[in-house]
Amino acid sequence: MNTEQEKVDFYTGSNPLDSIEDVLVNQDWVFERRHDDEIKVTVSGTLGNYLITFLWLENEKSLLFKCVYDISFLKENKDVVAQTLMSINPRLWLGHFELDEKSLTPCFRYTTMFRGWPKTTGTDQIEDLIEYALMECEHYYNIFNLLSKSVTINNACLDLALMDSKGVA
Repeated sequence: MNTEQEKVDFYTGSNPLDSIEDVLVNQDWVFERRHDDEIKVTVSGTLGNYLITFLWLENEKSLLFKCVYDISFLKENKDVVAQTLMSINPRLWLGHFELDEKSLTPCFRYTTMFRGWPKTTGTDQIEDLIEYALMECEHYYNIFNLLSKSVTINNACLDLALMDSKGVA
């Protein structure tokens, strides 16, 4: 970790993806950075794999974070998926789930502003964001997996799948 004097001030024009690289290296994750403004990394969760994308928007001084599932939905389930996302999103305190219209793939998405942040590398915030996103993706993986495989899902089944459970069966 950098000393306090070496930490970067995002507001003065540095690219936070440089600090994100440090976080990914510390996790021993293999990532791809084709451009100055984008990093992609595939992460294995307990239930599935996720493609995480960090996109730095220089003009807006903001960072777009996306965590995409490795599943896609049937076209026939598009309406019930939309209904499910509308049930899930109010439960989240950070970010939201959305559906890619082309691939019908769900993802967790969050955008944060960096303008005016104190002098910091932001690595603690990035680590927390990754941890939170993966936790929520894993939490809802089973319902998204169910929606990707079943053509007929009724509201009672959805309500049951969305219930929080305790313990392990």
